[in-house]
Amino acid sequence: MSRHALVGWPILLLMLAPSWVQGQADTAAGTILRVTSTDLLPLTGTWRYSTEDEPGFSSPSFDDRAWPEISTPGQWHILGIDSDVVWYRRHFLVAETLRDTPLALEIPLIADAHEMYVNGVRVGGRGKIAVDGTLEQRSNRPGVYRIPPGVLRFGSPVNVIAMRVADNVGWGGVVRPEFYIGGERRITRDFELQLMRRAGLCLAFLVTGLLYLVFYLGSRQPTYLYYALFSSLSGVEAAALASTGYWLSDSFIFNHILQHGPYHLFAFALTGFLHTFFELETRVAFWVRVVTIPLLVVFVLGCFSLTFLKVYALYTLPIVLGLIVLTMGYGAYVIVSSASRLEAGAQIMLGGLVVLAMAILNDVLNYFKVFDTFRVVPEGMLVFT
Repeated sequence: MSRHALVGWPILLLMLAPSWVQGQADTAAGTILRVTSTDLLPLTGTWRYSTEDEPGFSSPSFDDRAWPEISTPGQWHILGIDSDVVWYRRHFLVAETLRDTPLALEIPLIADAHEMYVNGVRVGGRGKIAVDGTLEQRSNRPGVYRIPPGVLRFGSPVNVIAMRVADNVGWGGVVRPEFYIGGERRITRDFELQLMRRAGLCLAFLVTGLLYLVFYLGSRQPTYLYYALFSSLSGVEAAALASTGYWLSDSFIFNHILQHGPYHLFAFALTGFLHTFFELETRVAFWVRVVTIPLLVVFVLGCFSLTFLKVYALYTLPIVLGLIVLTMGYGAYVIVSSASRLEAGAQIMLGGLVVLAMAILNDVLNYFKVFDTFRVVPEGMLVFT
């Protein structure tokens, strides 16, 4: 098969209805949101929070004006918060015209367990948090929480959304930005579209990976094997970012492996592909493997030990993300050099790599709270493949 066939088909990206075109809210915590229609209103932005743990924090009558502000999405270890339990509160008004309209909340991935309240009434939750704040069961599965009749106040009275979030490794918080309030039908439709979009991405990657695995079995060319691995890892990650695994199993270990496992093999797969595709004779791929092995060991131990999970969350994961960025930089050097020599496939691959590098940079800056954007690495990987 021609080397040109290895570089992909970005048109599919345009068919998958990307959700990042929707706007994000970045209002101050003291600003009261106004729900005036059934349209999706983003709940991202600034909330008030407390690291104390009192049941009364869910009450709409509680005065939270002395609480500091916290950014959502945002994880505690990035925001400098050291606590096992954090309460969040956000105020909003609902127009009188919506009195007979069912409203709902679209909940993103929230680590690692949470309880959701509206005006003091629990409307949903994931995992299990004990009365004393102990995290008893982890679950990050997104979902839709319908607000029951009789809970909301309409017109001028203020409503309050309160979240009790628990985590004992340091990476707690609202992880992803798909966080909305709106009409129940529109919320449900958006949530289903999110799942279908990720499922489409996952399927595209996995089919591509399977195709090149077949090519490898027929030709025994290692380039095909590395490419199949890279594409398959991208597919698994696309599914994990939508927390699709939680619809198969609510096991934290299963979903932890599904989401974070691919991170540890991306650098290995990419350097292996580049070295075999361009027939390079360097030791970069060897040293990537040397660095990857101990990081992978910590990751595996973290699946069974809370101590190692904390080490992974606070130290290993940032190193892994840094390794991916460095590998992309090396990949850019290799592809640019090959393109300048007019090697087959290099110029087309360069365009895909630029898109992927921008997507990875976007997500890394998002992770470290440099700015808030939608995370788009799966889409960038689709363009590259």
